[in-house]
Amino acid sequence: MRQHVSAIAICFGVILLFTSTASALQCYECAGSVDWNECQSRAIKVNCGFSRQVSILGQDIILPAQSRQLELACLSLSAESTSGSFTAYAYIRQCAYNDKSICSIAEAQLPVGYRVTTCDLCTNDLCNGANSVTIAFSTVLLMVIAVMLRQ
Repeated sequence: MRQHVSAIAICFGVILLFTSTASALQCYECAGSVDWNECQSRAIKVNCGFSRQVSILGQDIILPAQSRQLELACLSLSAESTSGSFTAYAYIRQCAYNDKSICSIAEAQLPVGYRVTTCDLCTNDLCNGANSVTIAFSTVLLMVIAVMLRQ
């Protein structure tokens, strides 16, 4: 009887393991016009699904069919537009497809005058949060220090 209970417990554990790894990718979703902190303060956690439409600044981003077949990713994108002395900013975190061409496609389909300033994709749960920007900056800083020390 004891072996039977152990076998059931092991099977249940294996099922839980595979269920959790097969779950949908989670990303932060937010938009802001001031800075990343404003966006993050409004962020919600969402489960990405293959039917999600990528939309930036109210513009649906039309991706080629082959891009829509790829795995999902979390997107962090910032854009700016300058008109005279006025500059407008957009900071976006959301689900997307893991295709780096989404950055150039998004720029081509943004409202007139906007240009993408940063565009990052990642494939781990909640990887497009505030810490992802910090890690990228610290990595660049460490590389600069390493180059300076080498000389």
